[in-house]
Amino acid sequence: MRLFDPEGKFAVTMTKLYDLVAMNLMFLVTSIPIITIGANMTALYSVTLKMVKNQESYVFKSYWSSFKSNFKNATILWVIYALIGVFLIADFLVSGKMGGSFLFFRYLIGVVLFIWVMSLTYVFPLQARFDNDVKTIARNAVLLPIRHLPWTVLILIINAIPVAGFFFLPGIAGALFSFILLLVGFSGTALAASHIFVKKIFPYYVKEEA
Repeated sequence: MRLFDPEGKFAVTMTKLYDLVAMNLMFLVTSIPIITIGANMTALYSVTLKMVKNQESYVFKSYWSSFKSNFKNATILWVIYALIGVFLIADFLVSGKMGGSFLFFRYLIGVVLFIWVMSLTYVFPLQARFDNDVKTIARNAVLLPIRHLPWTVLILIINAIPVAGFFFLPGIAGALFSFILLLVGFSGTALAASHIFVKKIFPYYVKEEA
């Protein structure tokens, strides 16, 4: 029967879904120490970027290989971004309570905070795809989102959907959505964003992806 053909569309789809669930659970469990989130995001994107190009066969092996090889740089980037994020969010909240002449300062922090969010969506896919030092990755993670702003906005929307659904869907719908997030929340959004990175953004910088 074609339904059970290992090369058929159904089997391929189910295999990919299994891989996404497995990666999502690995990501959740191994990110509990918090310090490992950067390396895990890099490993996640390393696999999903290959999935988009149909180059991935051994998900577990690729995930852990990327985790180990990128751990140092990804962790440095994660710590830097986390510290900057905490500082910006704290300043944004404090300036909002002060009002008056601090209102312009709050708007300015809001703009910088938005740039930080855009950069955060790029930094780990860039670390996963390109063999550059921390400084170069961080610089490109600021410049590329601005250069590809329409696609960046779409990536931000993709990443925001799980968060919005988790907080705003009520009752049974919210519980079901939370269960789906537990299964494929991070890996699914990474795969969706990877389609944009591979097909719309990275071809400008890597000839073989054009």
